[in-house]
Amino acid sequence: MNEPLKVMHDGIEIRYVEGEDVWRFELRGRERSSESLAKAKEAIDKPEPKERKPFTRFKAYRSSYGERYVVVEVTSFADTPFWSGTQYWVTGDKKREKVSHRNLYPVNEHNTPLVEQIAELSKQVDELQDKIRKVSEKLQSVAADKE
Repeated sequence: MNEPLKVMHDGIEIRYVEGEDVWRFELRGRERSSESLAKAKEAIDKPEPKERKPFTRFKAYRSSYGERYVVVEVTSFADTPFWSGTQYWVTGDKKREKVSHRNLYPVNEHNTPLVEQIAELSKQVDELQDKIRKVSEKLQSVAADKE
């Protein structure tokens, strides 16, 4: 397997992703992509807009398949394909990762009691599943006659 092509420009690593035919780099806390190395360098050299409002970090509940709601810190917007909706960079117990807005819920007065209620209901489901398993273990299996 070939090592990906990497170029440093103004202290920022730009790497070519052959499978996607794009150049990727991180600029001002956001992952970016460009169709050419020249455009990537141009974006890095371009000064940061002054009128841009800084992103305010916030705590959110992250949901994912197979996990309960976990509190994470939402640190910034993430560049995403137009079809996938808004994504954010988050940090938590795990490493930094991109998460869809569909899986993030702000920690606030409205959501916290609901997340607590979901946790209680999930606990009840777990207890019922445990009871079902214990009762199921008592079932008698079909005995096949060998002739």
